[in-house]
Amino acid sequence: MINGFIFDERVNTSENWGSVLHNVFKNDGVLEGCEFSASGNTIRMAEGYFIVCGRGLENKGEEVIPAYPDPEITGPMYMRLKYVIDLTRPSSADEFTQGYWETEYSDADSFPDLVQEDINKAGKKYEMEAAVFYINNGAIAPENGIVRQMGRASIDADSVTGKVNAAENADKADKLTSSRKISLTGDVTGSGSFDGSANLSITTAIGSSKVTTDDIAASAVTADKIANSTITGSKIASSTITATQLASSSVAASELASNAVTTAKISNANVTNEKLANMAANRIKGRMSSSGMPEDLTAAQACAIVESGVEIVSNTNGMAWKYPSGRMVCRKVYPFNIPVSGFEQIAWVNVVYRTGLLDAGSWPVTFTAQPTITSISCYEVGTNIGVWSTIVGTYEPGRIGYYTIYTFTGGYGATGKVVLTAEGRWK
Repeated sequence: MINGFIFDERVNTSENWGSVLHNVFKNDGVLEGCEFSASGNTIRMAEGYFIVCGRGLENKGEEVIPAYPDPEITGPMYMRLKYVIDLTRPSSADEFTQGYWETEYSDADSFPDLVQEDINKAGKKYEMEAAVFYINNGAIAPENGIVRQMGRASIDADSVTGKVNAAENADKADKLTSSRKISLTGDVTGSGSFDGSANLSITTAIGSSKVTTDDIAASAVTADKIANSTITGSKIASSTITATQLASSSVAASELASNAVTTAKISNANVTNEKLANMAANRIKGRMSSSGMPEDLTAAQACAIVESGVEIVSNTNGMAWKYPSGRMVCRKVYPFNIPVSGFEQIAWVNVVYRTGLLDAGSWPVTFTAQPTITSISCYEVGTNIGVWSTIVGTYEPGRIGYYTIYTFTGGYGATGKVVLTAEGRWK
């Protein structure tokens, strides 16, 4: 026979409601509040609601529970506080007497099994562990006195008829029945397993060639945003990065992979002197031997390189320096001894002005065309002082031509040497 107990004019018994609630709340515990605290031999329970075998209980105000450990046992020892429902006790509308506190003691954190009869059917007694306390020196320890206390009453979803179906949503669940794999696809890939019991972190990777320059704002990527050697030359599409996309001083040499930037990637005339390393004073770029990077050469090293390709000719006509380019420098030293006779003498403001043409002979090597006289100097001029004048006469291959010597007051003759230097081409 069906008994409709939640209907008008029908009788609702404690067993009816206890059975329903015990099937929903399989685990005894707190519904609201009811937190324990302890000091000395006194236990306090905050106001609130808790449930025991489907029977609801309310703590109105703070509940003070005295504890009486054996004074002869100084500890350490453990005390278990139980809440006991005993239906053999009489019930009353004025006072609730079928539930009470009870304590028991043990040398270890373990106790005998609780008595848990089904009081919603034929059972009469049901015990619930409310808390366990640590006893030392005849009192509840002040620091770690509460070993454990009852937790919140939990709902056993499997015991609730009418489970959530696929078209509905559960209000709360600790985890999924079966884990689900979450995968990221497309430009960014990654995956992980998720069952709802903990947060999920997914390690991701950017697919090859998924990020192009069109996806990056101008000047948005600086050197400190790029891990060393992360982006190599093989990862950058040809002609993708132009000079305007590299912020000034943003990319240091240490952040470029080896051989990532080749000369083919540098436009002609784009490396200015400001971009070259500083040089010491009086140095030029070059290299003394073998092939390799340019070196900062001293003047002596530079001259050695220049002279290494110069042919030097020396004969009775003087010396010549023949450069590989065809340029040539010749020097002729010509001694002279000029008597007074045979020269025109002109008196002018106490100065004797003598003039005459002297044949300088031939160059040590023949120029291909008339050279340029770059220097004519007189040295060791006897008792007079000599200076030079312009070479005269028509050019003849291999010959120097004629020059004029001037002497000034101090005697009637001039002796010494003239050094002639000329520059032209030998080929």
